[in-house]
Amino acid sequence: MVLSRSQISEFEEVILNVIQKEVFVVSLSKIMGDVIEEKMSVLINKYEEKITDLREEISDLKNKNLQIEKECNKKVDTLKQHCRRNNLRFFGLEEADNENVENLIVAVLSQNLNVKVSASCIDRCHRVGKKVKDGARSIIVKFTSWKFKNEVFRNKSKLKGTKIRIAEDLTKRRVTEMKLLIEKFGRRSVWSIDGVLFYKDAPGTHRHNLNATSAPNEPSQKPSQNILTSSPYKNELEQTQEKSQTNKVNSVKRKLTKNVQALSKTTKKSELRKPKQTESDSDGDVNDADCLYSGEFYSRSREGWISCSSCQQWAHSACAGVENDDDEAMFIYELCQ
Repeated sequence: MVLSRSQISEFEEVILNVIQKEVFVVSLSKIMGDVIEEKMSVLINKYEEKITDLREEISDLKNKNLQIEKECNKKVDTLKQHCRRNNLRFFGLEEADNENVENLIVAVLSQNLNVKVSASCIDRCHRVGKKVKDGARSIIVKFTSWKFKNEVFRNKSKLKGTKIRIAEDLTKRRVTEMKLLIEKFGRRSVWSIDGVLFYKDAPGTHRHNLNATSAPNEPSQKPSQNILTSSPYKNELEQTQEKSQTNKVNSVKRKLTKNVQALSKTTKKSELRKPKQTESDSDGDVNDADCLYSGEFYSRSREGWISCSSCQQWAHSACAGVENDDDEAMFIYELCQ
């Protein structure tokens, strides 16, 4: 069945009247919103499962990395301490300008410790740190053999009653651990042998575990790690995701309503201009516009013109493929579709 032009016009008017009604807009928005919400819910649930799996995998990788890091730090610290096994640190020796540190150490060992020593037993020695006005810096001594270093260290008790003190050259990590032990048990109850820390409490003597994160008999200060897949963290995560999903759906509905309302306003008949001679009015102004296709100006054209229903720009009727005398014609530019 072929419809006449008047029937088509009446049919278009009925459609426009229906589209422009608020009930139609609200109903269409609700239907499309429900469909979009259902589709988005399926997608969100799918990606939430993937995100949960990825989070668990990341958590496992973090735990493995922490274990690897601990093992590496432990091995590095052990190697560093092994490199210092022939070293001793001397404290309380007065510092003088242009002093010979090697001769000073030899004198202390022979006079205070009664250890027969010569300069050949010392590989190198020097003061540590920046020079200060009031006070003496410590001296680090590297002996040529562990046996000689051990002999010197075993006789350090002979320095009791003097200002001189001898200690092993410990790594930064072991120095920190030793300070914690001294704060808890006192200086007299904490010592080291070949880099290994020991402490003495009421029950007896114990070897300190360097892997401990705090001093003995104290709770660890390491923060606990929360498992995202357990309650109440799981409930909190689900509530956050549900709120985010609701916000997304509401945003889509608002945009859809605006688009439908804009569509109902812009689906009016396109305006059609008749050919006009290129003449200026009394003020000398010209009603001008350029064709979307050819670029020719309206003031220089004698053809019919039609405007795009979407962008309101103008084009020749012939360029738009519309008959010049068709008052019911509708035109939408290709780039606006």
